[in-house]
Amino acid sequence: MVWHLKKHYKKMWAETLKLIQPKKFGSGDLNVCIVFPNTYNIASSNLGFQSIYHQFNRHPGVVCHQGVLPEEKQVKEFERTKTSLFSIEEQIPLNEYDILAFSVSFEMDYLNVLKILDLAHIPLDKNQRDERSPIILAGGPCITFNPEPLSPFVDVCVIGEGEEVVHEIVDCFFYFEGDKTSLLVKLNQIPGVYVPSLYEVQYNTNGTIRCITPAFNNLPPKIKRRFVDINTIDSDSKFVYERAEFKNMYLTEISRGCGRNCRFCMAGYCFKPPRVKDRAKVLESIRAAKKYNLKAGLIGAAVSDYPHIDEIVAKMMEEQIAFSVASLRADSVTETLIKGLVFSGQRTFTIAPEAASGRLRTIINKGITDEDVYRSVKLAAKHGIYNVKMYFMIGLPGEKLEDIQAIIELAKDLKGLLRNYTINPNLILSINPFIPKPFTPFQLYPMETAGELNSKMRMLQKELKSIDGVKIIFESPKWSMVQGTLARGDRKVGEVLKRVYRRGRGFGVWKRAFKETGLSMDFYLYRTRDIDETFPWSHIDIGINQQCFVKEWEKSKSGKFTEPCSIQRCGKKCRICCV
Repeated sequence: MVWHLKKHYKKMWAETLKLIQPKKFGSGDLNVCIVFPNTYNIASSNLGFQSIYHQFNRHPGVVCHQGVLPEEKQVKEFERTKTSLFSIEEQIPLNEYDILAFSVSFEMDYLNVLKILDLAHIPLDKNQRDERSPIILAGGPCITFNPEPLSPFVDVCVIGEGEEVVHEIVDCFFYFEGDKTSLLVKLNQIPGVYVPSLYEVQYNTNGTIRCITPAFNNLPPKIKRRFVDINTIDSDSKFVYERAEFKNMYLTEISRGCGRNCRFCMAGYCFKPPRVKDRAKVLESIRAAKKYNLKAGLIGAAVSDYPHIDEIVAKMMEEQIAFSVASLRADSVTETLIKGLVFSGQRTFTIAPEAASGRLRTIINKGITDEDVYRSVKLAAKHGIYNVKMYFMIGLPGEKLEDIQAIIELAKDLKGLLRNYTINPNLILSINPFIPKPFTPFQLYPMETAGELNSKMRMLQKELKSIDGVKIIFESPKWSMVQGTLARGDRKVGEVLKRVYRRGRGFGVWKRAFKETGLSMDFYLYRTRDIDETFPWSHIDIGINQQCFVKEWEKSKSGKFTEPCSIQRCGKKCRICCV
C-alpha cells in the first residue's frame, strides 16, 4: 500500500537529526532533489552528498530534498503498486522536481541510477523524455573521471567539485528563457559543466575512439574540471541518520585530495591540488560534534597526513570529544593519534599497504616501507589495539608470485608481532583486484584476467587459512571485471547497462549483453592502451597534462619513485602538475 511506503519514509526522516532546516516543496522557484543511487544508510554517510544538498538549499530560490534507492522490500512494493518513487522529506514524486541531481561515487551503482529513474517513472533514454521531464544532472567522482557510460541517461554532468558550480547552474535556470535544448547549450558554457548530447564521438574500425568533438562551434572542445577552496565552503554533516553506516557520527572534512602520487589512485589525481582545512575550522567542526553528542568523523584522503593532526587529536581528548577515522598512512601514524583512537574506543587499526614487497610498492609509488608497517602496528598494539585490518591489491602492474608470497610472509610476521601483546590478536586482510582507472598513470595497463586473480586468491587462502585469527576478505574478480569495464567504458557501454538492468544483474547477464551489442569485455579490460590513444575521457581536462601520466607510467616500469607533492618543491601555489 502507498500509505505503508510513505509511513516508512516518514519514519526514516523522523530518525534523522536535522542540522539545517528543511524547506517545503514549492516554497522556492526551483525544486531540486539530490539523489544518491544507494540506500539511505549509505547515502547519509556520504559527506559529498550532504555538502551538495547544503549548497542547493543555501540558494534562496531553491528547495532541495533527498532521494535514495529504496531497500529491496520497498522496491518491490513501489513496483507492485506502480507508485512513483518519492523524496524522503515530503514524499513528493521525483518526477515532479525540476532537477534530479545524482551523486555517483561507485561504478557498481550505475544500475541503481537506472533503477531510480525507472521507479520514478522517468524514461531511461534521455531522448524519450519531453519538456516536462526533470533535468537529470549527475556529479561525483565517477562522473568526473569518465561520464560516458552514463551519458545516454544523463542530461548534464558536473566535472569536478560541485559546491560552487551548482549555484551557477541554478542561476542559469533562473535567468534563461527558451526550450530545453537551448538551456542545455547554455549550461554547457559554464566551466565544469558537460552536456554529453552536445558532443559527437567518432570511432575507428578497431573500436577505439577517433575523436570527440562539440556539435556547435561555440562549445568548448574540452570540459575543465572545477575545484574549490575547502576553507570557503561548509563541508560538515547536515543530517545524521541513526541507522547510517557511520552511526552517531558528525562528519567533518579536514582535507581534500592527496599529494602522495600513488599511481593507481584516481582520487589522488582527480582531486589535485591537495588542500587542507584550517585547524581553527576543524576545531569548530569537532566541537559541533560534541554539541550534538556525536562522535567526530574525520574525513580526508589521508587523515594522518593532516599537518596539525596531533594538535587536533590532543585538543579532542582534552575536551572529551571522541572521534573516528577510516584508513591511515602507516608512515604518518603518531603515538598521539593512536592514543586518541584508544580514547575514542576504536578497537581496529586500519592501514593500506596495497602491496607487501618494497619493490612493488615502489612501482605503484606507495611510499611506505616494511618498517613503517611494523612500527605502526606495534604502536597500535602497545596501546591496546589488537585488531589490525590491512588492504592489499593483487594483479598490480609488475606483480610477480613472490609479491603474493610477500603478503603471506607479512601476515605471518605481523601475527607474531601482535602475539607479543595479546594471546588472541585478529588480523584481517582485505584483498582487492587492481582495476585500472582513468586519469592515473596506470590507465594504460590491462587488467589481469579473472583466472589469474583467482589463482592468486587460492594461493593466499591455502597458505593463511591454517593461521588462527587471520581472516581474508576477497572482492570477487568477476565483479571487479564489471567495475573495470564501467570505469574505462565509452558511450556504447550505456546500451549494455540498459540491457543488464532490464534482465537482471547476474554476471552471465553482463556477458550476454556485451555479446548482443557486439562489444567485448576483453576490449575494455585486457588491452594495453596506446600512449596516443583517444580515451572516452580525453575531452575532460582535469588540469594535468597527459604527458605527466605518461612520465609516471614510464617511471613505474623502471621502478623509480616520485616524491610527494609539497609546497617546498612546487612553490606556494600548486600548479596541479606531476613531476
